[in-house]
Order: sequence, then structure tokens, then C-alpha cells
Amino acid sequence: LLLLNSPVKKIDLPDFTDKTIQEIMSWKDANELTDTQVIYEYVYDEEKEKDTVLSQSMIAGETLGEEDQVTFTISKGHDPDKEIVFPEDLTKLTKDQLNTFFETNRFSDVTFEYVVSEKVKEDYFVSININESSAKRSDMIIVQISAGTKSVGIEIPMPDFSEYSKNSIESWAKPN
Repeated sequence: LLLLNSPVKKIDLPDFTDKTIQEIMSWKDANELTDTQVIYEYVYDEEKEKDTVLSQSMIAGETLGEEDQVTFTISKGHDPDKEIVFPEDLTKLTKDQLNTFFETNRFSDVTFEYVVSEKVKEDYFVSININESSAKRSDMIIVQISAGTKSVGIEIPMPDFSEYSKNSIESWAKPN
């Protein structure tokens, strides 16, 4: 009786910490590993960018056999539902300062609108659509910024209406 054993495939595991998931996938494909051998778990992480490897279940240098399984914990990026507290007095902030705050804290849906204001200095905070002192990163936020006393919007050239009839003026006004 002759038994032939095929050689058991064993692969040395690199350290993928701080690498990208794409690097793991390339390594997995190059070594013909299966989805049961390489597992991905995703978690939010405040320090690492999306798709960055946070940890792995086996130590780098260990040998991954055909029956072994390695789990990689991958960053989903920053938590969109994390509550961020606004600066104490928004009225002292300019649009640039507010924009920096929202970018630094990774808010995803912020819109700035300019409004005419005789009371608030140009380019400074007027109001916000959130009534709380904090908001989730994913909340829709609309910040109104003072345009000073300048009119806001599209300029429409005005014809000389002195020769127009009332009907002609009304016809002109509808699309404008």
C-alpha cells in the first residue's frame, strides 16, 4: 500500500497593522487563501482612516496553515454618529474658523448660507439650524453667515421700465 501525501501549504503571516485592506486582499489572492481563512471585522476608529488595518488575530511571522484562520480588524473611519460639542460662543467665529471646526471634527453635511445683516459684521456667524450645544457628525447642519449689508444672490439686470405697460412689467417680473 502506497500513500502519497500532498505537501501542506503553509504561509508566513506578515504584519499588516497600519496597512490597507487592499494590501491584505493582494496578499490573500497571491497566496490563494480562502474567505474562511481570512476574515475581516470592521469597527469605527477615531485615529485611523477608513480601510486601515488596526490589528490581526495572529502574530506576524506565525505560519498560517490550511486549517488556520486569521481575523483582521479594519477601520470604518470616524464614527458618523459621534456627538461633537460646538464651541461655546459661535458668534465670535468667522466662516473660516467655523469651516475649520467642522472639517477638523469631520462633520459630513455642513452648508454655509450668506444672509444680509446690519447687526452682525460681515463674514461672522449669524445662526445655525441646530438648537442643541452639540450635534452628530452626520447631522445636516446649516450655518448662516453675515454678508454684511450687501445684497445676497444673483444680480438681475433691470431694464428701463419707464416705457413699459403694467402687463409688460408683470410679464418681465415672473421669470425674474
